[in-house]
Amino acid sequence: MKGKVIFEETQTFRFTWSWYLVIAMTLLMFWIFGRGFYKQIIVGETWGNNPMSDTALILVTLFSLVLITGILIFISIHRLVIQVDEGSVRYKFLPYFSTFRTLTQDNVKRLYVRKYKPILEYGGWGYRIRFRKKAFNIRGNWGLQVDFSNGKGLLLGTQKPKELETAIDQLRLNWEMN
Repeated sequence: MKGKVIFEETQTFRFTWSWYLVIAMTLLMFWIFGRGFYKQIIVGETWGNNPMSDTALILVTLFSLVLITGILIFISIHRLVIQVDEGSVRYKFLPYFSTFRTLTQDNVKRLYVRKYKPILEYGGWGYRIRFRKKAFNIRGNWGLQVDFSNGKGLLLGTQKPKELETAIDQLRLNWEMN
């Protein structure tokens, strides 16, 4: 049942520690290979004690730039979207799945907002699978815990635990009335 949306949240990896780490790695790679490229290709002096050929240096530099650009793009397209409406919870986690997955009263045993330990419980942030439970989280340590009737679990990370809890309380009331 799709009804009026009572909660919506979109999260990205932008401006998280992983984003800053990749940017730092990018700057370091540009500095190292840019310096070597300039010294060996532009100035004509060998770079390092055991320099590679000009062709190899050009190829390695290009490969490194393409790789780090790909990593930046991959991290920047990650997006976790959570919606709670009057009858269900919907979520999607780009780029892994782009259509909403729906949780309804039929397949959910228990639903609640909780504080968790991302590294200890799931091994970190992102798309995580541990035993019979999955987590889709971007940052922080709050999430919507979903326990299914089949014993599996799902955690959806949130940056708005209080608002989400209010929406889940309303959803539970709606489920009880049906």
